[in-house]
Amino acid sequence: MPEQIVLNFDADPQKTLVDLAALPVGIWHKLIANDALWAGGVIQILFPSGASLRQLQQDLMQQGLRRYRIGRGTATYAELAYRLEIELIKHYGPN
Repeated sequence: MPEQIVLNFDADPQKTLVDLAALPVGIWHKLIANDALWAGGVIQILFPSGASLRQLQQDLMQQGLRRYRIGRGTATYAELAYRLEIELIKHYGPN
């Protein structure tokens, strides 16, 4: 058993993207929209460089105007990609 557990989802961004893309978009919406995870540094701990999140943002953007359900409403993948882009710039800086 290692003394310290290291969670680094940016270690292999390509593999991580495949794994992360399998999550339902509703989960991503909750994670991206949760300001406490960003402000508390949790996202930055899990994704130290943000490389995997940047790839996810591009993947969401490619899905464009496709809609998904959130609560009683709907949103587009492009809207979620934009929200993620804002958080990436804010917490990791521009590309």
